[in-house]
Amino acid sequence: MMLDRTKAKKYSVLIVEDDALARATVIGMLCKEFNCSYVDDGFEAVRYCQRHESPDVILMDYHMPEVNGVDTCIKLQACSRSKDIPIIFFTGNDDGDVQKQCWGAGAADFVSKPVKADVLKMRIMRQIEVKAKERHLVSLACKDQLTALPNRQFLKQNAPRLIKQLVREKADLSVLMVDVDNFKKFNDNYGHLEGDKVLKAVARALSESVSRPLDCVMRFGGEEFMVLLPKTGLDHAKRIARIMTRAVEALMIDHSFSDHGVVTVSIGVSSSEHENSLKFVELVKKADKALYTAKAEGKNTVSCGMRKRATTQHQASPLVAYSFG
Repeated sequence: MMLDRTKAKKYSVLIVEDDALARATVIGMLCKEFNCSYVDDGFEAVRYCQRHESPDVILMDYHMPEVNGVDTCIKLQACSRSKDIPIIFFTGNDDGDVQKQCWGAGAADFVSKPVKADVLKMRIMRQIEVKAKERHLVSLACKDQLTALPNRQFLKQNAPRLIKQLVREKADLSVLMVDVDNFKKFNDNYGHLEGDKVLKAVARALSESVSRPLDCVMRFGGEEFMVLLPKTGLDHAKRIARIMTRAVEALMIDHSFSDHGVVTVSIGVSSSEHENSLKFVELVKKADKALYTAKAEGKNTVSCGMRKRATTQHQASPLVAYSFG
């Protein structure tokens, strides 16, 4: 049996407790400040987190029939949807071995029985504050500070999950490698502060050229950007790339040391369409080679492959060798 309190509260708490009286007591303590839900046992706790929006905190009784709190905690930690939820254990047992088991399973904190309302609320809020700080730090680590775009750390953390999803759905992925043309000449002649302004303007133009929620524009390094286009075939990816080149050119940022007179970008395109499998690193390498071709063909253009009469051996960008984990 499961009960959801639907009053609008800022934070949600899932109570995992088989004793009806103890459960009602805890709900009574918390229901004015938190959106409380409960389940009767560990199996239901795991199912709840798989089927509903994740609670901010889980309150777990150590002693439960069927599956105890430690085993439930281990199962929740193994699930991607619930692995980051702080779990606070209720325990009336001061045995160090019991607490050691809980810590080992991933417990965030303990509350001794009988539970005191003020102590419980403070411990819940403490865990919520800790997780909020952790999320903020992760967000900073995954964001390029100049352009505010996702960075390579974001790619490393999220690419494996995206690839697995696309493989399950048998969907295509297209990759764009974007490079600002003659950027070193721009920096050398206009200065690095103006160069930073260019990178921010290009980042905005690229981002405004895509609209679907899963499309992702990232700063890959230096003056190089990467665009991931899930569920997108080669032809559509090339159309988006052309929109991007025109959008950057339309910024009309003066660049007297470029053949085009303004800041432009070159873009290499690759796609898993018509491929037997989706190999992300290979897609990135192909897009990088195609970018080299776009550069060799005069820049401010889009390419999806090497020219037939390439005269110079292309060396892949060192960034392409980055481990995507």
